[in-house]
Order: sequence, then C-alpha cells, then structure tokens
Amino acid sequence: MDRTSITVPESQASDLAVGYEYREGVNRPQPYEWYHTTPASSINSTALDMSKFHADASRKSRNRKRILSERAMREMHSRHAGGHLQLPGVAYGFLKTTTRD
Repeated sequence: MDRTSITVPESQASDLAVGYEYREGVNRPQPYEWYHTTPASSINSTALDMSKFHADASRKSRNRKRILSERAMREMHSRHAGGHLQLPGVAYGFLKTTTRD
C-alpha cells in the first residue's frame, strides 16, 4: 500500500478526486474535506491499495507479501461487540453476520 495515508502528501494533492454536490440543478465541485475522526474515517487511498487491503483482510492474499500480521487478522475478524451472543456482532471494521440457505 504505497499511496495510502491519513494526510494527503503534497506530492499527491493533484491526484485527489473531486467530489460534487448537486444543488439547484447543477453539480458543483466541493473542496477537499478531512474528517477528524481518526482512525474511523481519515484514510486517503487508491483503488489499487484498497484492493490489496481487501485481499489481505478477506484472506485471499496468497502470492505476495502480507500487509497485516496474523494476529491483526485474527483480531480484525473476531467479534468484539454485540447486543447478545446469539446475534451478529461487530469486529474491527467488519460486521459479523449469519446467513441461512
């Protein structure tokens, strides 16, 4: 993950996507906005970097260097909170659910 960070490096500022707000029948470009809720919503990344993270987090990464340690993987996929043990809960960034056929 070479282009992922909390802040946007000056060298990458021109690569930021522009967000738009539709008002009065017109799409208006909006300035870059940084949310101060680290680490919940403060990541800036590329689609390629996020695909590497997803491959690691979903345990589908086989032929390349791992991004996350085995301990981090276990913690990320473990249930950490929930209303009742028989109901789905929340892991670190993932919802734990059950499905039935």
